[in-house]
Amino acid sequence: NYGMKDIPDGGPEISDVTQEKDKVILTFSHAAQLKTSDGEALRELEVAGEDGLFHPVTAKQKDNKIIIDSKNKKIEQVRYGWKPFSRANLVNENGWPASTFRVVCPL
Repeated sequence: NYGMKDIPDGGPEISDVTQEKDKVILTFSHAAQLKTSDGEALRELEVAGEDGLFHPVTAKQKDNKIIIDSKNKKIEQVRYGWKPFSRANLVNENGWPASTFRVVCPL
């Protein structure tokens, strides 16, 4: 009934976290192109430094990566959708949503 389509079997999942100069880069599997479900800015993305306190952050989406500017701050952790009720909006090219995550950044 559905024909043979090459559609990922789930939403975006973190596959790698790297730091390059002034950036933290999150790479996702199950996503050739990350986007938001509503065309608005990415919501519910937060970072924490040495103090462990999380703060909202803006980020760029490029292909299957989220790029966070880390100028003027040391980022040790990143989390997404980390609330009892979330308005998170990250999806892959097929509209599958990304699950909540929390990752520790490499030093």
